[in-house]
Amino acid sequence: MHRYTDGYNDALLRFKSMVHSAKTVESRVLIREEKIMQRNEYYASLSLNELAEEINNNSEWDTQQLQELCYRADMEEEWEQATDETFEAVVNKAADKLEITITGAYQLDRVEKEEKITVLLLEPEQEAKVIELDNSLESMQKTVGGNIEVIYPFTNDACIVCNEEGKLLGLPLNRALYDDCDKICEVIAGTAFICGTDDENFTSLSEQQIEHYSKQFELPEIFYRKYGTNEIEAEKYNPNLETLILKKDKQINIEEDLDI
Repeated sequence: MHRYTDGYNDALLRFKSMVHSAKTVESRVLIREEKIMQRNEYYASLSLNELAEEINNNSEWDTQQLQELCYRADMEEEWEQATDETFEAVVNKAADKLEITITGAYQLDRVEKEEKITVLLLEPEQEAKVIELDNSLESMQKTVGGNIEVIYPFTNDACIVCNEEGKLLGLPLNRALYDDCDKICEVIAGTAFICGTDDENFTSLSEQQIEHYSKQFELPEIFYRKYGTNEIEAEKYNPNLETLILKKDKQINIEEDLDI
């Protein structure tokens, strides 16, 4: 049976060091970015005629191919400013400038931004729940209570959106993230939510993602140091069964000083 204590300063230093040395979340983000870079490098390696052939052989517009085409025509700024209504004119202008032919009437391979998205809301001391959220920056900031930070701890197309300054503001600790060795590598402070993501937009979670993450993050967690050790751990608890007094007896007071 654990004994809990607030005398945790030595453990906090060890905890900070442990978290800063954990690279799992960061490596997953780098892998995702590396895949995008590899794809860009591939199109950059093609000759102009080969790039045109790749574009014309597709049944749909490919954003990366069209971006490469516009870059070669020195039309980076026009491409970046293009909308779903104007991109085709920009692409045709780039093709004319490069003296190549782009044929076919295709649909742009972009996912249209959803006006509302289905997300999994994670609140301190509360069970996770599925909600519908306006897909706007203002709505997301209101949900997390400040500027947003996006974390990519998952290998699939999902992310966590939380308060960028949650720990600095001393918001209640919420959930922990773990590395491949089941060691804590990050702690989310304040309200957060899990949503889907593509290359450009936040998206709704799929039914499979909702089921998976609802099981993983269903219950809130308390954070404590085991008596006689320097290890800080997290323990799930059912807020409907355990009283707040019991929870506070276990919780170590690390909200003010946690810096990970």
